[in-house]
Amino acid sequence: MKKSTIVLLTAISITTVASSSITGTALADTTENTVQTAVPANVSSSVTDLLNNQTQAKVSVQDSSVSKTSTRPTYGQSFSLSDFIKIPIVSKYIFKNFTVLDYAKNLRDVQFKYYFSRWTDSGMPAMQTWTSFWQTGLGGGPSPINIYVDAIYNGQTIATKVIPYDYSSYKGYSDPSPANGVATSSNDGVTPLIDSENAQSNRGVAANTDWRTDKVKYDNTFSEYLYRVSTSEWLKNATIKTNGDSGIRLSNRIAGVPDINTFSTYGQETHVISDDGTVYDFTLPKNTSWLITLMAFDQFGVPYYQVSTNGWVTGLPYQVN
Repeated sequence: MKKSTIVLLTAISITTVASSSITGTALADTTENTVQTAVPANVSSSVTDLLNNQTQAKVSVQDSSVSKTSTRPTYGQSFSLSDFIKIPIVSKYIFKNFTVLDYAKNLRDVQFKYYFSRWTDSGMPAMQTWTSFWQTGLGGGPSPINIYVDAIYNGQTIATKVIPYDYSSYKGYSDPSPANGVATSSNDGVTPLIDSENAQSNRGVAANTDWRTDKVKYDNTFSEYLYRVSTSEWLKNATIKTNGDSGIRLSNRIAGVPDINTFSTYGQETHVISDDGTVYDFTLPKNTSWLITLMAFDQFGVPYYQVSTNGWVTGLPYQVN
């Protein structure tokens, strides 16, 4: 048996850039014949330039771009560069502002993915699946957390960018956006209001009552929207009445996420909105599943799934499969 090495003909060197790094990989395997994977010079140089010069030195997320809900459909998945930069954590925090067309030609056959890791006590990176990472959450487990960005050519990782993730600035609530509708409280008894300091108010609203709202924000910890119903108080667990403006704005559509195919309502009806945030006059029945044709993101980084021509839904991570 002859040991064979998969060789990158244009090697990417290890470089340190502002506390982050990019590494090239050389993979080895035992086979009968020597196998060489050639990486064209224009591809490797463009990958190196993109990861060294167009990424941030540190990722410091302050909205829902890093949460269980937002990372569920994209974590560890491979995307073309044009789709990769539509993912909120990527476009807002990993990359700087750059022109995709400058790289599109050379990188048309390159895929990109991101994932998290923690450094163990032994100093070795502990690569984590989406499930294992969120079992400990942002503040749990060994630290610090790093974000890895892989560049993949012909199925082989040819470069990895390691970027420190600073979660100290992570906020429990996103900044608010305008809304224009009537928010209906839940049926679960009195709902306590949340004050402007994001603490529970000393007031609440009765079950199934309607309240005019002018702003919406997102609770990054519990994955739910809050609607302002007084000058300094917010209502959670609410729904917006039919034809009202939920305040949600969708953009950056992506098709073809390999592991995301269906949306399941399970034990609750699910409201459907258009991509301009208008609430439709129908819901998806409870305990039904719907084929996902596209994915998009709202202004808070929350993913939505297209289940009809212009009908979009969102839900908790376990609802997408």
